Amino acid sequence: MLAREEVLSHLLIAFELVSRRGTGGQAWAAPIGDDPLAFLLDSVSDAMNVWQGGRLLYRNRAALRLGLGRCDGARLEDFYVQGRHFERRSLRCGWAGRDYVLEIIRELDERVR
Repeated sequence: MLAREEVLSHLLIAFELVSRRGTGGQAWAAPIGDDPLAFLLDSVSDAMNVWQGGRLLYRNRAALRLGLGRCDGARLEDFYVQGRHFERRSLRCGWAGRDYVLEIIRELDERVR
């Protein structure tokens, strides 16, 4: 089993790869196309942001479309934006002497509740 720090380092490297991903036919050129974590992160339909020291480091396509997120580190929050209901989950973690906030935002379907 990998140590927590090693897992986080692999995750942050994958975030960095995906954030430099090309467009069109170049979107999955090496090394992106060879990294299973990068593939997974780019395929997640929930909005995902990664913050470091209050600075946005990574935002997936779903987060870019929503334009939501903040780096306060609240673990769980329900909120509304323009009549739409969202849930935000955040995780604070540290690696290599730096603090990060991983944030997932998903829209809640009111009809399911």
